[in-house]
Amino acid sequence: GDSEALEHYIALAESLGMIGSAVAALEEKIQSGGVVTGRDYERLAYLASLADDVQKYRQTLLAGVQRFPDDESLRLEAAYTFSDRGDFLEAAKLIREHPGLKTNPEVTRFYLSLLVQSQAFPEAEALLRSGLSAELLDQPAMLEIEAQIYEGTAQPAAALIVYEKLLRSQPDHLRLNMSYARNLADVGRWKEAEAILSRLLRNPSADVLALAAQVYAAAGKYR
Repeated sequence: GDSEALEHYIALAESLGMIGSAVAALEEKIQSGGVVTGRDYERLAYLASLADDVQKYRQTLLAGVQRFPDDESLRLEAAYTFSDRGDFLEAAKLIREHPGLKTNPEVTRFYLSLLVQSQAFPEAEALLRSGLSAELLDQPAMLEIEAQIYEGTAQPAAALIVYEKLLRSQPDHLRLNMSYARNLADVGRWKEAEAILSRLLRNPSADVLALAAQVYAAAGKYR
């Protein structure tokens, strides 16, 4: 039928590198009132990206999400698009409606990282405390995000617990040790913070020196 012929033409145009023709034909298919799925929108977005038409790429994904709100892969791809251009809140809005928000580790991590980058820490903490599984919460990639959330909500004692878990498997990780020392200082555990810093100062980077100066100055002030 007509739809089969159109599909064949789209595939042929795409294979011959006639991207503009493939885009026009696929747009015709989407607007025709025939059988259309989320994959058609993903394909059109892909073709738009090949043509370097960034605006059409984004608009296509958003139109697809609007038409197929339950299409999980389309929603995720649209969110990644906004994230890549630094529009973290817009990406978070798309992911907030994703069915796998609390069950799909990739989606949960992505959503929380978007909130952290947007500094929407209270909202991120609310999701952490919404009954996520221990298995999900204890994944190393999740633990790092959790620590950032607790730091963002000024809860250094909670952040310390998370850093302790991370350091068990990565005891020599420089950034984790620095974060751990900073949070120890924030709760007034000066000696433990200084012990970590004295170890890091054997081969210090500029960041370690700056942190050590802050912690030692604060330790002297509060003792």
